[in-house]
Amino acid sequence: MPAVKLGRVQKPDPIRGIIEGSIINAGLTKKILAKKTGIAYSTLCDRMNHPEDFRRDELKRIFNVLEMTDEEKQRIPW
Repeated sequence: MPAVKLGRVQKPDPIRGIIEGSIINAGLTKKILAKKTGIAYSTLCDRMNHPEDFRRDELKRIFNVLEMTDEEKQRIPW
């Protein structure tokens, strides 16, 4: 029987929720956010689906573009 490669299970994540909410509040789309942050759209989508893969520098660029408050940033589990 062939081996089965199981993918990662997507689960609710506070990082994803906070970022998605901020994208909506800023009136942006993921494509526009990707362009403004210099993160490839496919990479951004992958990171949104698996937030544990975000690098700190990517999150910082996203926070800057979305003009997130310190309170919003503090809710992110680093």
